[in-house]
Amino acid sequence: MLLTLKSASAAVPPAVLTVTAHVPDTPEGFLPFGCVHLSPEEAGLFHVKLSQWETARHASFPAVLILIGGNDWERDFTPWPAPKVFKGGRDFTGGADPYLSALTQDVLPAAEREIRAASGLQPSRRFLAGYSLAGLFALYAMYQTALFDGCVCASGSLWYPGFREFALSRPVPAQLKQAAFSLGDKEKDTRNAVMASVEETMRAIEIRLREAGVATAFDVNPGGHFKDTGARLFQGLCRLCAVPET
Repeated sequence: MLLTLKSASAAVPPAVLTVTAHVPDTPEGFLPFGCVHLSPEEAGLFHVKLSQWETARHASFPAVLILIGGNDWERDFTPWPAPKVFKGGRDFTGGADPYLSALTQDVLPAAEREIRAASGLQPSRRFLAGYSLAGLFALYAMYQTALFDGCVCASGSLWYPGFREFALSRPVPAQLKQAAFSLGDKEKDTRNAVMASVEETMRAIEIRLREAGVATAFDVNPGGHFKDTGARLFQGLCRLCAVPET
């Protein structure tokens, strides 16, 4: 079942978020609830992978997926201001904290109320998933709120200036139980000196979490950052839900 939920204002106008929910055909009860941020480019392949998975198994994917689009990525998903890394790109304005507040206090509670009213389902646990800057945000949020106990950091932008120091200097979040990381095997080969640190940083953070008892997964996929984005994001969701990807 696919629910189209009410649109929600983002943390900073004028952006308006689109919010839909993939709700399994499951009797009333408890299931994992995942909040997944999708860009337009990721959404198409993500939905194809989800549909293929369900068709092959003649079953619903075993989680409620709250799918959010329409974000200002350079604002909503960046933890603090930083200069742009691409010529012609935009500077990062560091609006993750106000966006996370809006997400956890307004957007997700409203979405969960609508899902509960339509299906009777309630969350057994919650996780946050995203790709690229949204993957950075998914991991950053683990340190800022106890609402989520798992995250998918798919090709997450962990090269972000200061993030390695941020993550490795803080205690591992007590509520964090699962973390799925992924990366393209060519991502570290970029000519951009800032972004070339992504694999080293991701591995260092994954090791830190694993040694603290977090159940982690680390997938290395063929290609660079922009290959199979929606599929890599779906791969991470399969890791968190402990189901085969294909």
